[in-house]
Amino acid sequence: MLRAERPSNSIVCIFISPPGSGLHPCSSGTGIDRNPGGQTKPEFRMKTIQKYVAALGAIALMSAAFSLPASAEAGVSNTSQTTIGVSVRVLGNDPNHVHPEFTYQGHQSNQWYPVAQVTRANAWDDARQGYDCYKAFQYTWVNHAKARQDTVFCFDAAGKEFEPDATRVSARLK
Repeated sequence: MLRAERPSNSIVCIFISPPGSGLHPCSSGTGIDRNPGGQTKPEFRMKTIQKYVAALGAIALMSAAFSLPASAEAGVSNTSQTTIGVSVRVLGNDPNHVHPEFTYQGHQSNQWYPVAQVTRANAWDDARQGYDCYKAFQYTWVNHAKARQDTVFCFDAAGKEFEPDATRVSARLK
């Protein structure tokens, strides 16, 4: 635990001790109260403070060095030339671009298939705000790649089928 205190004799005391240890080198009578080399207590405290400040400074410098790029750490200028090539192809608005129909695992593309048999029991689904909700899937094209879409369909009060918001997910096929 790192603490900083200002005792009554105006010397700043910074010390590190394990939590709950009760060690307090800055107060007299408790904790560490060594007096090496015949130094007075303020001199001993000042040297201890200097050691802790030096240790904290070294830690700060090391953490700053690890966050710098390699060229900045070594003091070497970056003289390499980097060329990045980018090619962009837009397929979305071409009216002549048509994806062909396909069959995947026996299912025709662009047709919804229920995961299980749909039964009408007029059961209300409060989360989806509809009756007799069921899961369905289809194989189709998404962003010019074959994909499977899964969703949920429900029936409204008039018996009309609808897809609740935020229920459709897509996964690209390999």
